Amino acid sequence: MNDSLLDLPADAPQTLGPYRLLRVLGEGGSGRVYLATQSGTERTVALKVLRSSLYSAEAQSRFKREVDFLAALEHPGVARLYDAGQVQTAAGPLSYIAMEYVRGANLVTHTQSLDLRTRIALLAEVCNAVHYCQGRGVIHRDLKPGNILVDAEGRPRIVDFGVGALATADEQTQLTAMGQVVGTIAYMSPEQLMGNGRPDPRWDVYSLGVIAYLLVSGQLPYPELAGNTSALAAMQALRRQRPAPLKRGDLETVVMKAMSTDPASRYADAGQFGGDLERWMQRLPITARPPKPLYLVRLFVRRHRAFSVAVGVALLSLIVGIGVALSLAAAQARAARIAESRAMELGAVNDFLNRMLQSADPLQAHKPQLSVHELLDSARGNLTADTALSPAAKAQLTQTIGATYLALGEMTPALEMLRSARAQLLAQHGPDDAGVLHNQRDLAEALARDGQVAEAKALFQPLLARSRRSEGPQQRERVQLHSIYYDQAVQNGGTPQERAALLEMIEESAATLGAADALTLELEHTLAHQFYMSGEYAAALQRSEHILPLLPDRGSLMALRLDALRGKCLHYLGRLGEAEHVTRDSLARTRQRLGANHAESLFVQTYLVTILADSGKSAEAEALARGALTGLTPLFGPAATGTLNARSALGSALIAQGKLREAEKVLREGVRIVTDTGIDPRSGGPRLYGTLGEALMKQGRHSEAAEWLQRAAVEGETILGANHPSTRRYRNALLALQVKPRS
Repeated sequence: MNDSLLDLPADAPQTLGPYRLLRVLGEGGSGRVYLATQSGTERTVALKVLRSSLYSAEAQSRFKREVDFLAALEHPGVARLYDAGQVQTAAGPLSYIAMEYVRGANLVTHTQSLDLRTRIALLAEVCNAVHYCQGRGVIHRDLKPGNILVDAEGRPRIVDFGVGALATADEQTQLTAMGQVVGTIAYMSPEQLMGNGRPDPRWDVYSLGVIAYLLVSGQLPYPELAGNTSALAAMQALRRQRPAPLKRGDLETVVMKAMSTDPASRYADAGQFGGDLERWMQRLPITARPPKPLYLVRLFVRRHRAFSVAVGVALLSLIVGIGVALSLAAAQARAARIAESRAMELGAVNDFLNRMLQSADPLQAHKPQLSVHELLDSARGNLTADTALSPAAKAQLTQTIGATYLALGEMTPALEMLRSARAQLLAQHGPDDAGVLHNQRDLAEALARDGQVAEAKALFQPLLARSRRSEGPQQRERVQLHSIYYDQAVQNGGTPQERAALLEMIEESAATLGAADALTLELEHTLAHQFYMSGEYAAALQRSEHILPLLPDRGSLMALRLDALRGKCLHYLGRLGEAEHVTRDSLARTRQRLGANHAESLFVQTYLVTILADSGKSAEAEALARGALTGLTPLFGPAATGTLNARSALGSALIAQGKLREAEKVLREGVRIVTDTGIDPRSGGPRLYGTLGEALMKQGRHSEAAEWLQRAAVEGETILGANHPSTRRYRNALLALQVKPRS
């Protein structure tokens, strides 16, 4: 939002509801702010008129309730929100928010002539005000110097909650649509830039960290984001670059923790960040690092300089400081050479990404909107045809597009792009280059997810061997690498040796990163899933219930997946009532978080079908199964594992109702898909064969049934494991037919 005062535009209304407009205070992506007076009271306000394009019909209906909540905020560091409403105009409804008008300069302008400690003291006050809002479920989402004004009394005041969001325990409401990237790019965290997920207090912490960096250094941590930069280009900058060191000791540690690109490594809320800023000002130990004896002594000496021991410690600190300074100087020189050599490469990459995003413009694409898949497919074609790109830029873009396909679960194009990127990168760099190693990890993951286990392990093993237990970012990278490897190992069966190694890695991660760290919890989740895959349902259930209380957000994707896993374990333990309750609740919360047509929601829906069919609620099971099959087919295709599992679940629901011929037809169509496409049999084949065998057995066609059950039992043992409930189910059905399965 610009802080300069502008004349009232000719197209602006003279009045809006009970307010008379005087002049424009500023304008931004979410609307225009006027200086206005209220009729009757003559109170001067900052009147924000919101762009109608930001509001869906649903958001319009929630608008007044949300603003009433924001108006209840009472804190000396928060500008009051007085009123809100909507006015009908010829162009449709206009929504407005009347806020307290704060006279003063923005935080950066006000502090230019102040010393560093005074600047940080003001920011600590801002953190306390933000923490107050966060404690009442309000996330600002657009914290920046222009939205923090210092009044005539020298007190910082937070203004403009126009893009704020409520993140309450039972629901999420927000003034802008879910999935919409709203805010100021330079101050937005990576997860906010992605435009998905529940607003989190750590979004505001990241923004406050960027402001702190600006107050300390006089520039943004990523200066190239100051201009008109796309969200995708910003993500690239955050991924590839690191801010220049602040060289401010503990203060740098505190600021960098607030600005961590990994939300799990960030302060949990603004109160924790503000607390460490205050500790730095008081020369007390900060929480951003484990207190070590020498560190504590040094702080003690700084607070009590009269003690003679200060001389010895100060000399030691000076010697260490000189060594660190020389090391940093050398590192900066190396970084400068690298930056110079890659400047043209980064420019070319940004140009390509900008062209790619511009292609999504409806006027250029000749479509109302492009899906992510369509945008990526277009970028892939343009990349192949673009002869102006340097080899280095083309390799980087090929890797980025491949990694994006991988994140979307599109293995075929992901493998094509990642293999191509590997060949290009190896031609330009040695095998130890960071970019080559990053590509190797992504390619190994894609191969594992595609079922090409042997080749995936051949790429994973050298990466695992070269990773060493350490501290800081390198340790996080080591744990993350092992997390990806063990997750894919479990999906493809896993071995006792891999389970033992996984347990060791959990202990290591808990010791170095913390038991409640996101990466430690991911490893715990993988172990719970391995227990499930091995048929150890009680152990899997116990592990899941151990993890859940440690998660900071019970609405996170991991929490939702753990609840779905709990439902499956309870089902196979014979506790059908509990299984149904847990899975219904998981489905409702997954739909609320991701939408009813999201793949995760449809997977949980498929799990619920099986439970309901076994509980005698086959009519509801059939309806849910048809919905899951209808939803998954266009998402992944008819031959995908999830789609085939939904088809098997539909067959089970039809069998439970006695609709045997219809069940046989549905299941034979699935078998035909598996046969015609020649896909890996782990893609749902055993369940299809076994359920078809059950349908034939119910019809008295025992010979045919035995053939399909035999095939299901043998392949199920190979793919799912001998202890998997489906494998045992098919073998029991064979025994009921008095047919001994061949191995």
